[in-house]
Amino acid sequence: MGSLKDQFPKIFVLDPSPRALIAYRKSSGKLLDVFGRLPRLGVPNTQWIELCSMLHNYVFSEAPNRIVWDLDVNGVFSVSSSRKLFDSFLLTGSNIVTRWNNLIPIKVNILIWRIERDRIPTRLNLRDTGIDLHSLLCPICSQVGESSEHLFASCCLLMTMRRKIAIWWNVIIPCDFSVSFILNWADSLSFDKKNKTRFERVIATTFWVL
Repeated sequence: MGSLKDQFPKIFVLDPSPRALIAYRKSSGKLLDVFGRLPRLGVPNTQWIELCSMLHNYVFSEAPNRIVWDLDVNGVFSVSSSRKLFDSFLLTGSNIVTRWNNLIPIKVNILIWRIERDRIPTRLNLRDTGIDLHSLLCPICSQVGESSEHLFASCCLLMTMRRKIAIWWNVIIPCDFSVSFILNWADSLSFDKKNKTRFERVIATTFWVL
């Protein structure tokens, strides 16, 4: 929505003090009273009726002008409110909750976000977009088609790294690995909040170096 000047140009030219601020006129009544001669015909009359209707229930505030962030109840911008907006509007077809770890770089968090939603340009995904490749096999093991699930979870040559992580943190190695389980692995462990965050950092780093 533009300014009143842009919305009601025919009314604006009738204002005897066009440079006056709306705040100086305190109320909708005073704003309308400045017009000595009211338009009665044509476009000016139509715009006058629309302006009166708009201002009928409008309450003027004495507070100074400020920028308000509508996504937060306090009107203040926050990354959390932006993330909730993305989850509620841009990810309507997904029930995956966005995870964000402040101990790792933003680029790694974004990578994890893409992996969870299979938005990685693996060979199988590139094939599905119509790109012709010389091979669809995983470049690491050359045994299975390269998908996000295989590349980041089940590739046989990566299991050694997973075992070393389990030994390092003294946790049980699960029988069946999947991307979803690995990213949520910390939730199944009896760590305190700080160590869970650190463990998630280790997992995220392994995804990045791959």
